[in-house]
Amino acid sequence: ISVTNGEIFDRTYKIDSGSGAAVGATGGPTEILSNDLITSFDFLWIESDLSGEIQLICTEGGNLSGGNIENGWVVKLNSGIPFVLHNDDSRNMGNMDAGFSEGNYQSEIDDWAADWVAGNIDSIRYYQTTGSTATVRVIAIG
Repeated sequence: ISVTNGEIFDRTYKIDSGSGAAVGATGGPTEILSNDLITSFDFLWIESDLSGEIQLICTEGGNLSGGNIENGWVVKLNSGIPFVLHNDDSRNMGNMDAGFSEGNYQSEIDDWAADWVAGNIDSIRYYQTTGSTATVRVIAIG
């Protein structure tokens, strides 16, 4: 693995079991990686000793126009099995200038290769509800 930008982020978090509160609130998802912590990555490793979920956010703070919509997706983590990505390249959910109608939304989903704009994963949040405290290790190399 080459360190192109000379950045290595390696952190272990202790994260309590949540109750569904908002991000940053007690019991809510915990931001484990962001552009403030590493500007971009060419390798990502996340491993938790408990089952949990991660939410990946693309174009954080975007809006509904100009191919700049913020969107996210959630991936389930099994305990002890790492989640690995080879870069932070992603796509945001296109341009919803025509309005956020069901038809327009379905068209955007179906035509994602043509409609969605290249972007990056800007933030990753971790959440778990096992009732115990999770140990979560995050390694990102940029």
